[in-house]
Parts: sequence; C-alpha cells; structure tokens
Amino acid sequence: MKYAHIIFLMVVLFTPSCIDWGLGELPSYKESEILDLDFEYRYTVKNDNGVERLAVKQLQNKTVISENTIYNYLTIPNASGSFTEEIVKQIALTNIIGYADISTGAIIKPIEGAPELGEIGDYSSVLKYKVIAANGDSKIWTIYTTLTN
Repeated sequence: MKYAHIIFLMVVLFTPSCIDWGLGELPSYKESEILDLDFEYRYTVKNDNGVERLAVKQLQNKTVISENTIYNYLTIPNASGSFTEEIVKQIALTNIIGYADISTGAIIKPIEGAPELGEIGDYSSVLKYKVIAANGDSKIWTIYTTLTN
C-alpha cells in the first residue's frame, strides 16, 4: 500500500496539468448571424389524476432571411389530443416563446424593448436583436413576425 501511495505521488508531481506550450491559437469566430428562428406555445394540461404538467406546441414557421432582416410567417397547428381548440384560440403573437440558432461562439441580446429569447414575449411589433460574434464584431437584426391560423 505504501508503494501505491508513492507511485501515485510521483504521477501527480510529474504529470503537468496546465500545458501552455505547443497549443495553437484558437480561432476567434467573426460571424454574427441569426441562422434560424423558431417559436413555440406553452400551456398546461391535466393528466388523469388531475396533476398539471407543462405541454409545448411548436408553431409552424416559414423563415425568410434577407441580409439583416428576418421575416417569420407562423402558422398555428391544428388541434389534436391535449392541444384543443380552446388552447388554439389562446395563441397570439403576444404570448409565444422565440428561440434562435446563431453563429458559433456568438451571443444574442434583445435591444429596443425586444423580448428575451427563451421566455414568453410579445412578437407583435418589429423587433431588433444584436448578435455579437466571438471576436467582438456585431450586427443588428430586424425581425418581423406574423401569425395565421
């Protein structure tokens, strides 16, 4: 057992953990693009025992990207199962959740009062988001969204 401790100690002492030599420079991504936008509606349903659970319905989206502008044409799916006509009638641009696919290493921030992506928000007006690339370059995106049944 004593020899095992000595061997372990030798391995720990002679094995470098933070090598800073021999590593190439990592790429700094310069893209600040929004690649895709999707939207969903969240609602609660009760199971047979009366316990509520969260349900999510993806909204059908045709996205058109033109330079720094995105046009979203959302369609509400037909009612089926727990997604009833009553729930369909509650869906509006003011109570949906948006989320985006953006360039590698980039971050996205809402500006000028746009809703935070990933949270329930109001997408009924023209919105603007700033996408900041990993190298610090940024681009302002304008987003238009319409919803039909």
